[in-house]
Amino acid sequence: MRRCNILSLARTAIAGAFVVASVLGGEKAALQTKTDPASLPAFSVVSVRPVKPFAREPIDFRVQPGGRITATNLTLDIIIREAFGVKGYQIGGGPHWLSSDRFDIEANADDDPPRKVLLQMLQRMLADRCQLRYHWQTKQVDVYALVLAKGQPKLKPSTADRSFVRLIRNTPADQVGVSYTVEAQRASMSLFAARLGEIELGRPVVDRTGLKGDFDFSLSYSEPDDPDSGPQIFTAIREQLGLKLKAEKGEIPILTIDHIEKPSEN
Repeated sequence: MRRCNILSLARTAIAGAFVVASVLGGEKAALQTKTDPASLPAFSVVSVRPVKPFAREPIDFRVQPGGRITATNLTLDIIIREAFGVKGYQIGGGPHWLSSDRFDIEANADDDPPRKVLLQMLQRMLADRCQLRYHWQTKQVDVYALVLAKGQPKLKPSTADRSFVRLIRNTPADQVGVSYTVEAQRASMSLFAARLGEIELGRPVVDRTGLKGDFDFSLSYSEPDDPDSGPQIFTAIREQLGLKLKAEKGEIPILTIDHIEKPSEN
């Protein structure tokens, strides 16, 4: 099963490891000319059902084998993020209900297309069922630049045969004092920066290290309100990796919503 967890690398994630898709590494690629929705492939069957307020359904988004996508108890802004491969800070405009009203969506293709095509189908569904119209633009925002700290970086060239960056929660969710470990194998600095942008830093992270190649490393840190569990992420990056996060301005692509409507129930 191909699964995209919408809560990846968030502080509220349940205990365990999460392998997440690249975000900032693909942001420049996401900036594109407007695509005619009619030119995109379409699902053969789509079901949309509004979710009652305060429903206790689990929140979930899945791209499944057999050409199927399911979204459970999700707002349309999250579905748009998944369809276009962007983060919340890359979406502009839209009505207030975009991030409050929730829906269950099931969509099926005739065959078993690859994930990229299924997400294009989801974009087509948003255009057909929600009348989504948008345009891309660049915007200057606050970012963190991942740069070299003083001295040599504490990174080992990779000897791994597969690539991932994953977050592991070390403390059960019902206990006070949460610490995390980021494990990386065969990871470039641009990939690591992209993953850092998904942790609750409040802004995107871009790679300015100038380091080439892939590395294997581990990073342990604690939440800001629990200093006794270990160093916070800024200190951990400097002390454990020989890198640092520097606040600056940067340009990122923004998907600006020109028009969208609530989808009608089947």
